[in-house]
Amino acid sequence: MGSFVLRNLFLFNFILICTKAEWFSSLGQMEDLVYDELDLITSLKEYIKAEEAKLDNIKKIAERFQHISENARSNMDKYLGHPVNQYRLVRRLATEWADMEDIVNENVAEVFLTNLTQKQSHFPGEEDVKGTAEAIMRLQDTYRLDTHDVARGIIKGLQSNQSLTADDCFHIGRTAYLERDFYHCRLWMNEVLNHQENGLTYSRFDVLDHLSYCTAQGGNIQKAYEITKEMLQIDPSLDRIRGNHEHYRQLLGERKRGDDGDVEEFQQSKQQAEYPSTPERVDYERLCRGEGIHIVS
Repeated sequence: MGSFVLRNLFLFNFILICTKAEWFSSLGQMEDLVYDELDLITSLKEYIKAEEAKLDNIKKIAERFQHISENARSNMDKYLGHPVNQYRLVRRLATEWADMEDIVNENVAEVFLTNLTQKQSHFPGEEDVKGTAEAIMRLQDTYRLDTHDVARGIIKGLQSNQSLTADDCFHIGRTAYLERDFYHCRLWMNEVLNHQENGLTYSRFDVLDHLSYCTAQGGNIQKAYEITKEMLQIDPSLDRIRGNHEHYRQLLGERKRGDDGDVEEFQQSKQQAEYPSTPERVDYERLCRGEGIHIVS
């Protein structure tokens, strides 16, 4: 088996080991998810076609109604003076608009929604998403991977056909934050700020809010102070942020100069390790990297 295939399998198996979620216990189950999604896409496209056909029918009926009504408006006396036109007007309003209501209310999504509901019963959940996020961070530590490379889909020289979106990066950082892993939270929130596109689930203020706290927890009070200063420029009304900003000023031993107030550089006598490691963890990560291991082909 070639080194490329071996490396792919090893990286994949490492992710399986790292996550606690049952869903990622075998490659076969992951393949099932891919086929489920392909089936849903087919079903979704069929629904789109049905919806488009429904809208085309409604559009044709609306255009016919409009043509008749505009002709009537152009010469009302002539139009209403003809018995056939009177009959058609009465019948159209009495029955054809009721038919239109039935067409509009027709549920062409039922087949797709039924299929979706059935498949969602065994889809991954939030715990599984959390597990894969933690696995990525563990992989990042073990192989000493650059956060920006991982976000671009590059792991140990292997390029994915997808990259992580800004929302993906925010979710990974948020996962770390909730686990009080401030080191990874800071890495991934900084990566969010590097993305060009706007996120769908967060604002710049949200990112800075996480980043300021994680940065302070890592011991860099000066940087945390600067981040809260930017946050106050975005929204100066929040008491919590003003309180944090003032707290950091006090920690830095503020020397006020003018309205803004410059601050002294804060020097910590000793910073606590942000991501402590045990000898066992170090040995395990060396093993995963293949250090000291010789494979005979």
